[in-house]
Amino acid sequence: MIGAGVASLAAAGLGVAPFDVALSAIARRTPLSFGQAAWALSGTLFLVAAIFGVRPTGRSLGFMLLNGLTIDIALQVIVAPENLLSRIALSFIGTVVLAIGVATVVHQSAAGGAFESIMTVAEQRGRDPLIIRTLLEVTFLIAGALLGGAFGPMTVIIALSIGPAIRAGLQAYDDHHTGRDIRRSTATSNPSPQSPQGRLAHQA
Repeated sequence: MIGAGVASLAAAGLGVAPFDVALSAIARRTPLSFGQAAWALSGTLFLVAAIFGVRPTGRSLGFMLLNGLTIDIALQVIVAPENLLSRIALSFIGTVVLAIGVATVVHQSAAGGAFESIMTVAEQRGRDPLIIRTLLEVTFLIAGALLGGAFGPMTVIIALSIGPAIRAGLQAYDDHHTGRDIRRSTATSNPSPQSPQGRLAHQA
């Protein structure tokens, strides 16, 4: 899902997420595809983290490979719109899909990305991991923009909105699970007459 969101933003041509600006610059200046650029840059960050003692998990590496592959496949499938309104619509769809994808990964604790590995290294050495992540994001954004990456108005919008969007997605997941637990609790305490528990209670 994250790969589809990244590809939608890239196809719309109005700017990609801050980190992806660097990926798009690598893809434009080297023979690497967008997805392969993601592999290269994330792999480099994983390597740096491993040198400092934080090794990536199998899930993390699998997520990195799958995400890059999804980006390249989606870019082959998505047709870049020509008129501005369609490009804006595709950009916002991509942003929503990206936020949902990130929220899903975070909610399920499915994998830790390359940035998370670097943040762990920083935390182990008494540094503020959020400051380190911000520095990484800003560094890749500036470097990518200077190298001709896909910086645009959506880059700024995503930078300002992706955090609240991810939080909203996480809240939706929490609300869903809370509602499910309440329904299960209610069903257990007040069984339906058609259920085995309900028939036993009725006979008693």
